[in-house]
Amino acid sequence: MAKLVLARMGRALQKMELPDWTRRRKLKMLESPSKVSLLITVLLITVSFEILFLSSFIIKIK
Repeated sequence: MAKLVLARMGRALQKMELPDWTRRRKLKMLESPSKVSLLITVLLITVSFEILFLSSFIIKIK
């Protein structure tokens, strides 16, 4: 009897699991960088170029 209950629970859990295409989509989204990380990267690159430009500008003035 216990085996029958466990088998039914297993089937119910399988039905509740995500289909393959959803799993693949979820994995793909986890691999892609988030919007926040892209924003931080762009911000850091922009700031570094500004620092580089300002330092070269200050050196030219002196």
